[in-house]
Amino acid sequence: MRRNYRKARQIVSLGALAVVLIIGGTLAYFNQDLSASNVFLTGKYDTDLHEEFKPPGDWQPGVEIPKKVDIKNKGNVDVVAVARMTENCVRKEDVFITTYETVDGRKTERQEKIASKGDVLPLQFEDSDGTQQEFALKNFGSDVVPYAEAKSPEEYRNKWVYTYDENSKAYYFIYMGLIEGGNTSPGLLESVTMNPRAQATVTHTKLVSDYDKENKKDRYTFSYDTNSFGYDSAEYRLNITAKTVQATKDAVDEVLTGNREMVPENFDKLAASLKEMCR
Repeated sequence: MRRNYRKARQIVSLGALAVVLIIGGTLAYFNQDLSASNVFLTGKYDTDLHEEFKPPGDWQPGVEIPKKVDIKNKGNVDVVAVARMTENCVRKEDVFITTYETVDGRKTERQEKIASKGDVLPLQFEDSDGTQQEFALKNFGSDVVPYAEAKSPEEYRNKWVYTYDENSKAYYFIYMGLIEGGNTSPGLLESVTMNPRAQATVTHTKLVSDYDKENKKDRYTFSYDTNSFGYDSAEYRLNITAKTVQATKDAVDEVLTGNREMVPENFDKLAASLKEMCR
């Protein structure tokens, strides 16, 4: 009986050890899950070609119309800017004149068509003294200067530089500085004035009435002069387009360099200098 009891105790002890080994097998190693979330906020890119302009309905020679144009950077990304200005003038309706002639001693009126709707009018005209005149006189901003090849790009710092191309009949502008976030460029344009030398289609009308003694009737004669390109009854348009690009060397290279629609060839040196101002 005692021998059996000892065997029973050994069996119980082995069983307990087995239980301990099983419990020990479920223990976990120390461990952690680690992560990091990095937030990158992109810049706000928001530029605006801003103008203050009230279109006139009765524009006349010598009358100045305010037209203020600049570029506003409403974002927080520095930008560079170029602009292009084109213009055209088209007659918006037929031009007639009332002429007079004598029929049986009576003054008779008739309508004579002098010019046609849709005629394209020149942007420059020859004045009576032979000088070339610009129809619409542009008053650029105080920080807008003409391009001179002899000058170094540094002399144009923080100014608009412009040139006129005879082939495309367009003005080209480049701003030689950065327009920082929240800032506005210097004014590109202030106003436009119709050249006071611009004339109407019909001028110097003259009606003379006298008495024809021989035929004993009244007699009327009428005369007038015409200008081939009179500017009455016309619609003049001044078109301004601009392009802005973030102020980095790569962006200027990609978007502006060689872009002949906005940057003429003689501006290449200025564009290269502008690129060096960028990051």
